[in-house]
Formats: sequence, C-alpha cells, structure tokens
Amino acid sequence: MTENPWIILIEILLAAGILIYLFFRKKSGRGGLDAPIRKVEVRLSEGRLQPKEIRVAIGSPFELIIYRYDKEPREELFEITDLDIYELLPALNATIIKMNPEKRGIYPVLIGEAEQAGVLIVE
Repeated sequence: MTENPWIILIEILLAAGILIYLFFRKKSGRGGLDAPIRKVEVRLSEGRLQPKEIRVAIGSPFELIIYRYDKEPREELFEITDLDIYELLPALNATIIKMNPEKRGIYPVLIGEAEQAGVLIVE
C-alpha cells in the first residue's frame, strides 16, 4: 500500500515548522540556567557593612560577596533570620553566599551576637 506524496510532504513541512518554532522562539526573561547571576559586594569592618543597605530584585538570583577585614573574632556569624541564611565568616577573608529572594521586604542583617550591621532590601 502506497501513501499519497502530498500527505508525506505535509508531514515533513509540519515537522520542520515545529522545529523552526522551537529553535527561533523568544526565550523567557525569568531566571533559569542562562540568566546571569548578579554579584553584590560588601565590606564588613568593625561589625558594620559598607554599604549599610543591600538592594536586590525579587526573584533574581545573586551572589553576596562579603569581604571581612576584622582580625578578631576568628569567625563571626552572619545571619538574615527571616530568610533562613546563616553563615560563618572567617577573619580576613571573603565569603560568597548565593541567594534568590522570593519575598519583598526589608530584612535586618545580623552580625555576631544579634548586632544589626545593615539591611537587605528586596524590591
């Protein structure tokens, strides 16, 4: 039994159209593997962040790079309690914390024994 050549041609064109659509379609602007990760750098000296306010976009992944210049104590706790972020910062070192905040707000950044060193503002 032979197939109609027109049906075969229509099937080939349909398959080619689907492949062309999938290849040339506009990609989503939201996160994903292709989205660049923004780097936010802050300095921590004498228990204070510079700058005091860290502003980031909601739903946008970023790396917070903290340069700690204090020699004592050897390790200090960095925490953003509302976002469940807890990290030990070694003295005279840089620490990278990856974040992707999903909720707007102003979150206090605590250093050491619950001393506020700055704020993270998610807009």
